[in-house]
Amino acid sequence: ITLNREYGIVVNGEGSVIGGARSDDACEGPCNLVTLNTAGGIQVTPAGVRAQILGNYVGVDNEGAFGNGHGILVSGADVQIGGPGGVLTGPCDGVCNVIGGNDGYGIVGGELNRAGFVDDSGPRGLVVQGNVIGTGAGAGAPNGSGGVLLGAGTEGAVIGAVVGEADGTRGNLILGNGAVGGRVTSRGGASWNNTIRVNESVAGNTPIDLVPIGRGGVGDGSTPNDAGDGDEGPNRLLNWPTLVESRLLSSTQAELLVLWTGGNAGTEGTYRLDVYATARCRGWMADASVRVAGATL
Repeated sequence: ITLNREYGIVVNGEGSVIGGARSDDACEGPCNLVTLNTAGGIQVTPAGVRAQILGNYVGVDNEGAFGNGHGILVSGADVQIGGPGGVLTGPCDGVCNVIGGNDGYGIVGGELNRAGFVDDSGPRGLVVQGNVIGTGAGAGAPNGSGGVLLGAGTEGAVIGAVVGEADGTRGNLILGNGAVGGRVTSRGGASWNNTIRVNESVAGNTPIDLVPIGRGGVGDGSTPNDAGDGDEGPNRLLNWPTLVESRLLSSTQAELLVLWTGGNAGTEGTYRLDVYATARCRGWMADASVRVAGATL
């Protein structure tokens, strides 16, 4: 599905299924190869509620043809991209989508306006699990702007795994993209309750970037902590915990002391702290692979 001026596939119907489970990591059987489309590979409009995008190659295939404007753009509710699988430890087969080689982002929560910026039509209930976004597992290619962009209005999106799920089967490989692994944008704090966790990331990605601006906004990395955490924006620009002290207990265990400076009104509660590890001790964001090492409350 190629060489269209707008999108390769436009999903307007409720409960639509694009693709299906593949028996191996090649784009065969129910797999769609969606490439070289100007605006994007697949667009799910607000009418495309409960759509499923499964087992496709969006942008690049394993023979090297690639290049949509963006990969998959979603503004419909309760859309599923991929599903539980073993991409963190094995090949991208089954319902795993390969989303890579696109000029913009691999996945966009929202629609493009006439100026080419993402508007305020972010989806509700988007689930992205078990995919290659960028390059990894022997497949894919970098997306030019980044892995995942959640536009203003996005609510309840899950990129990876939520607490209580079998984490290792739901993470995405978000690797080697041009800017960030994941970015959440907002105007006036309009993006809420989004979860981006238990994904594996490598060189070239700032893991998560929360940007408190809307159309055309360019982020500048992780949101800094502030006293009292009174700022507003995507996920309320919640302060992140800082490492105060670490102590090696054995060759496989360590004890960490972390400090969280608290949040503004309405952010009280119990939070889950995920611990990630890398084989390198210096400059991990520059050139090292990052994996999930464990989690605690």
